[in-house]
Amino acid sequence: MRTKIYLRTLLIAFVTILGLTACMNEDEPKDITKEVTMYVSSETGIMYDLFDSEGEFPIECMLVKEQGEDEYRPLAFCGIQGFEYEKGYEYDLRVNKTTLANPPADGSIYKYQLVRVVEKRQVGNPNEAE
Repeated sequence: MRTKIYLRTLLIAFVTILGLTACMNEDEPKDITKEVTMYVSSETGIMYDLFDSEGEFPIECMLVKEQGEDEYRPLAFCGIQGFEYEKGYEYDLRVNKTTLANPPADGSIYKYQLVRVVEKRQVGNPNEAE
């Protein structure tokens, strides 16, 4: 008799644990963050808003590339959280690059957070008029 009660209790516990673990959603996508080196050009570039299909309203932006990339690409001045861009300077940065699992429909799949400014170099003559 005791064995039946023990086996019944064990079976109920097993089914309960199995049911609870089945409800856990391990397939939910997660953001992935890694630290990368990013280079910021002393020159600015032009980009266009996602909804400016005619290219009528250019937006000034900084030009960036990650270590291993050959060409600079545009990124909004506010594109790296914690970083303040100054024209006429080149930067070597360490940033946390987060690949968003659920990015906004009208935005980038990447988010950048400044870790530290490795180097800031002035380019050109500081007395030149802009």
